[in-house]
Amino acid sequence: VIMQRPKNLANAFFADLLAALSYEIARRNYRMELIWQGEMARFDDRVIRGAFDLTDRMEIPGEWSKVFNLPLVRIGAPSLPEKHIYAVNFDGVAACRAAVRLLQSYGHQNIYFVSLEGKEAEAAKASRRWPGFLQALSESNVADPERFGVFLRYGCTRGEITEALRKIIRAGGTALICPTELFAIRIDPSLRDLGIRIPEDLSVIDWEFRNVSEFLEPPRTTIAVNFEQMAAAALDLLEEMLANKGVAASDVVVPPMLLSRHSVGPCKANERANQPGIDLTVQQRKILKLLAAGPLAAPEIAELLSIGKDNGNFRKNLQHLREAGLIDFSHPDNPKDKRQQLYLVPQD
Repeated sequence: VIMQRPKNLANAFFADLLAALSYEIARRNYRMELIWQGEMARFDDRVIRGAFDLTDRMEIPGEWSKVFNLPLVRIGAPSLPEKHIYAVNFDGVAACRAAVRLLQSYGHQNIYFVSLEGKEAEAAKASRRWPGFLQALSESNVADPERFGVFLRYGCTRGEITEALRKIIRAGGTALICPTELFAIRIDPSLRDLGIRIPEDLSVIDWEFRNVSEFLEPPRTTIAVNFEQMAAAALDLLEEMLANKGVAASDVVVPPMLLSRHSVGPCKANERANQPGIDLTVQQRKILKLLAAGPLAAPEIAELLSIGKDNGNFRKNLQHLREAGLIDFSHPDNPKDKRQQLYLVPQD
């Protein structure tokens, strides 16, 4: 089993994957040895039948194919079938579609994807969770879905996370999908700094962190990787290659699990637009419903309402909603800014 040297021991994905893989290897009466990336010369005095690559580094398959004519199965990384190197991956497309659909069923339309791995690294992942998120929004006819992606880095500070969340809330965001196990622990202090409650003010779906996610406050709804199924699929694939001179029928994609707990709730923006206790006109309620899907410029709202952008009653309704603290400008200090949009103000 080839791995990168861990920078820390809190990487839940690789810890859980290695545990499941070592158990499955032993269950099938194979013996396993762990080799760090960069130490593949240690294979020179070993008698082996094949290997698993748990890195995401593309140089590993190249090094392997130059030296060995033996099966290599990659887990959580792209395959190279032309070199008889196959892969087992988690279905991130199905995972993000399930998460988006769940949030939409609660009335959320302004859903953000927040990653700690940077946009380039996220786009390169074999699980395709960022493309899956974009696909889910596109299927729901959301315009310009890429604007709902927020990409931070693992080493970002609490202040950087707080500022990113502040911008999301100001832009009308009501729900987050966070594809990193440790993200929930990182964002909770920032949410407290901003006075944001889960799920009353913001619904959150994380990636499952075993023995942690269910004990957070509130317990997190998560997308979970079935590590035992991934390990079994990897051994099946390796055995298929051993039996067929290094050739397999195809790569394997393992479906996700959606674990529903208590971090997803109804969208307050939709509730506010329909709340009978608020004294609003029909047009004012329509404006709130439109903004529940995300910020819009005043001319865009007018067009969706099939009225002129300079309609006097329309302008009065926008002013009334602003004075009531229900909506505000994205650039309040410069009302004539060409980028000016209106958004729903989060309510206590």
